[in-house]
Amino acid sequence: SNSLEDIYAELAGLGILVRTQQEGATEGGGQELEQVLERYEKLLASLEDIRKYNNEEGSGIVVESHHILPHLLHHITKNCRGLWQLYEAVATFLGVASVALTLIILTYFFAVGGMTIRLVGGATGAAGCLGFLLGLILGTCVHELGHAVVLANNGIQIRRIGAAAGSFIGGFIEADEAAFWRVNPEVRLRFNAASIGTNTLVGVILAIVAALAYSEPLLFVAAGVLFFGITNSLPVRPLDGGWVYEDLVTRYASNPKAMRLLLKVRYAALVAWLVLFIRSTLV
Repeated sequence: SNSLEDIYAELAGLGILVRTQQEGATEGGGQELEQVLERYEKLLASLEDIRKYNNEEGSGIVVESHHILPHLLHHITKNCRGLWQLYEAVATFLGVASVALTLIILTYFFAVGGMTIRLVGGATGAAGCLGFLLGLILGTCVHELGHAVVLANNGIQIRRIGAAAGSFIGGFIEADEAAFWRVNPEVRLRFNAASIGTNTLVGVILAIVAALAYSEPLLFVAAGVLFFGITNSLPVRPLDGGWVYEDLVTRYASNPKAMRLLLKVRYAALVAWLVLFIRSTLV
């Protein structure tokens, strides 16, 4: 059986092969394309097996909607389509930027050995903790909203939306996998990036409103929303930042060897952070 990582890497490789054939038709291309499609269908079947296994093995409390919320989101995005497409574009840009910014922030953090952030008035205690917790909950909701809007905007069926507390805590959204993997790779990039970008967008808006209103509780809410987005921006799977990084690599790296190298080199950041942290603690 294939792991999710193996399936994704092979799907990316198949995408590069199809793109190469489209850019310059070669002899025997039709036969190769049939083999690609056959392997593609097998990979989709493997993805479905993994999904079913996870559903069966999952434990804890799960609250989900199979009809009401998915239909509502599809209905909402049909209205003011231009506005929703603009939102999708802005959220995608912010999501990609957030991945890069997170790498810079964490590199700085490990280089100096710490970071001091002073909120207005230095509020702490129960009010701050409650505001931050509410921010995390709101961050989860808007994060999944970002995923859902991209699916609805591009006509991909949303099978279910929900939240779980058990083997993992958080929200989830499940799309029609066959349709999802058949769309243009750019749509998958927007799907993965828009969620992070939505956290950044909502967090920044809340922070501006909090600063203008001199509201410390709201500032903690904004911090919670932004924190949720930052933790999901790390370029490692299963975090969305990992999928965004891989989407960018598979889109712009035309050589399979270069693609594999770029997919592995990101883990060098973990080694660099460890070295920087040790250096900063010894100085």
